[in-house]
Amino acid sequence: MAENNQEGEQLLEVTGRPRYASTNSIEDLREPQNAEAPISVEEWLPAGLQIYAAKFRENGFENTTFISMLTERDLKEFEMENNSARRNLLRMIQSLPESTIPVDITRNTTTCNWLKAIGLSDYERNFNSREEKTVGDLVDLKPSETYIKENFDIQKKGHIRKFLEALEHFPTGDLILCMKSQHPSRAA
Repeated sequence: MAENNQEGEQLLEVTGRPRYASTNSIEDLREPQNAEAPISVEEWLPAGLQIYAAKFRENGFENTTFISMLTERDLKEFEMENNSARRNLLRMIQSLPESTIPVDITRNTTTCNWLKAIGLSDYERNFNSREEKTVGDLVDLKPSETYIKENFDIQKKGHIRKFLEALEHFPTGDLILCMKSQHPSRAA
């Protein structure tokens, strides 16, 4: 429950401990120093919310690359019941940069290199004996969440979401040409 202190700041109870936050800003907002270097969930979460770090990891949201995809529904599933804390955390999540696919990833990129590029290199071994050898094979396959779980043995919600999002936003056709013209040093 939230209440105001003498200075007009909102008092938030987070995990039983009071915490002050200005009603106009978010305390403990942590942004990556380098957009390419994700921050671990333990480093990113404010002190009063560290108890949720294990839930984040269990569900595949172990760093800011994955955390940026979290929704309010996900936070509720993590049993984060405090509305104020959840809203503040959602604002922090919304301020994270969206993850992108490197321009040099093409349909001919191997699945292993693509998995590395999207932060899922732990699953490379699951693709060694698969027929899907390139990103193009995966794009053409259009796998469902169930297919990914059963055939690629990817079980964590955040990892499945990242896999599907990367395929869904895979640059094709004119978009690739446009991206290469913006980054001529990467043109093939």
